[in-house]
Amino acid sequence: MRRGFCLSLIVFLAAACTVGVPHWVIPQGKMERILYDYHLAQGMAEATGGSDPSTDRSVLVSQVFAKYGITEEDFDSSMVWYSAHSERLVEMYQHIDDRIQREAASLGVDAADDVYAHLTSYGDTALIWTTTNVCLRNTATGNLETYTIHADSTFMPGDTYALRFKSRFVTEDGRQEGYALLIARYEGDTLVSVTSRMGGDFETNIEIAQSALTDTARLTSLQVVFYFPYDETNRSQFRLWMARQPMLIRFRHTAEELAPEDETEEADTTRDAQGDTLQGEQPSGERLSPRQMRDSHEGERTINVTKQRRVVLPPQRNRNQRRR
Repeated sequence: MRRGFCLSLIVFLAAACTVGVPHWVIPQGKMERILYDYHLAQGMAEATGGSDPSTDRSVLVSQVFAKYGITEEDFDSSMVWYSAHSERLVEMYQHIDDRIQREAASLGVDAADDVYAHLTSYGDTALIWTTTNVCLRNTATGNLETYTIHADSTFMPGDTYALRFKSRFVTEDGRQEGYALLIARYEGDTLVSVTSRMGGDFETNIEIAQSALTDTARLTSLQVVFYFPYDETNRSQFRLWMARQPMLIRFRHTAEELAPEDETEEADTTRDAQGDTLQGEQPSGERLSPRQMRDSHEGERTINVTKQRRVVLPPQRNRNQRRR
């Protein structure tokens, strides 16, 4: 009797471990292999540019489905489930990336790690924000993610910023289109906005570049926006865009970079007259450099992040940098 009870307990625990995964979902191990071949097929189709009908995207993808004995409907419905359980999708793509790096290394291709991956929140080059992988879908409520980083006293004039991430598209119709925005807001409600359009599985770097404004004005907030255009006419088709490993990096420049040697005292006076307020005591007529301001002010290293889901955002089709 005791043996029978133990066997029943084992069966119950095994079943409990799989609770929540519908029977029609492709198992995770198999789905991982399918996604690997799926992206290889996408890459082959992009490389040929449609010049050969035998390498057309739809032909290559259908061959992947046939290889694993599934239909397009099986793939789509499973991806809908996995995208709603993003921790599993992230885990699969981590394994896929590891496999790509191993195979690249075996072929003698240098697959170097991201030089910014091990940054901390301290130093002249600092990792000031990161989040888990962002999954956007072709739905009216799942195609937009917005994050706001509120600046504290450690953000100084002269700092510049870069948003880095990797894109992954899984789309039934082959359409690959996503937008990322990096918006910096300065005192006086002045904005610097940079928009980038993604059209494939690439690494993206969006920068708020150094300028007269960034050298003198104080930052109040940074906003990161990921936008996946929602297609109302084709909402039945599965489309997913994953912004992987997003990170926001702050670059702190030296005083020499921010103030050229030939800058005159007259120019400093002009900026002060336009409302450039300096913190702390200083000799009459002498303007502190951003580096001197930073060195004289310790400040706190607390970064407050607010996540917002719904913001009205029209599609942006051109990369641009603007000021308002």
